[in-house]
Amino acid sequence: FGQSSPVVWKDKVFVTSVEGEFKDTLNVLCFDLATGKEKWKKTFSGSIKVKVSDYVSKGAPTPIATADRVFALFE
Repeated sequence: FGQSSPVVWKDKVFVTSVEGEFKDTLNVLCFDLATGKEKWKKTFSGSIKVKVSDYVSKGAPTPIATADRVFALFE
């Protein structure tokens, strides 16, 4: 699940998402702009567990990309 806006930096697209019954697995993903293939995925453990529902989305904040870093905040 994720509702962030995709961020394009040169040939890469960055998005955030969450996984798990309690949305406790937080992801930052990078895709190739031309092919749409996943280049990498970084996964982090969330500190607060929230039951999956249509009303809560920890993956909603949009990431920020610079020349050498990606910054992502989660709910």
